[in-house]
Amino acid sequence: MQSLRKTVIQFYKPVMLWNVLFSIGAIYFLIVNGPDYTLGSFFIKALGYAATVGYQRYYSPQSYLQYRNSGYTIRKLYSYTFALDFAIFGSLFIVIITVLTTIAVL
Repeated sequence: MQSLRKTVIQFYKPVMLWNVLFSIGAIYFLIVNGPDYTLGSFFIKALGYAATVGYQRYYSPQSYLQYRNSGYTIRKLYSYTFALDFAIFGSLFIVIITVLTTIAVL
């Protein structure tokens, strides 16, 4: 399992900055527009994930051979990075909302 973790992190690392920026943008959209636009926030996040996956597929298709040779399918790696990305999104959401409510109470 340790090998899979390292491989997923290595696979996710080139697009992690973009995904975190899309996460922050989606959370900002949710904060500005209120809880009625939660679906829009998830749409922005999914659109950002799709854009970074497209970027990764277009600009570095040769790197897929390395992951296939290590025994992991690309679909499985994308599934794990999708789960990791939404875990990061959820964590950022909780932290930012907690900070904002703490500031609002003060």
